[in-house]
Amino acid sequence: MEPIECGCAPMFLTPAVPDDPFFKAGPDGYHLVSRGGKPVWEPMPSWPRSGDADAGWTQLPSGIILQWGTAGVEDWDYISFPRSFPYACYNVSVTDRTVPPNGDIHVVGVGSRGVSQQGFTVRLIPTAANPGSPIYWIAIGI
Repeated sequence: MEPIECGCAPMFLTPAVPDDPFFKAGPDGYHLVSRGGKPVWEPMPSWPRSGDADAGWTQLPSGIILQWGTAGVEDWDYISFPRSFPYACYNVSVTDRTVPPNGDIHVVGVGSRGVSQQGFTVRLIPTAANPGSPIYWIAIGI
């Protein structure tokens, strides 16, 4: 795939207006970059990746690996990564996906049982009315 001129106003030099092609999606497999002050659609880098919006991973050119997923959690649960980190997992962030109809909010955090190259333990502190909850998680490592 070759770069494609997008016909947009020069990036960062003029105020963008809603009908500017800069605001329109590019061709599949392309992203907008600035080359010599001119916006150009370039092919997306083919970084290693696998998965979809619900669970997957990608490895950036720097070697950093990002992994993400969703899970249903009750009390303490072990979550396996889509793939093991070859060297180390540096961080896991967890977010509750729902607010139950009665307004009670679950407190979600990475449990003290630890993070490894293969996965992590998450702790959900439930309310009496809501014993479990789905979560989103993202992990960063190498």
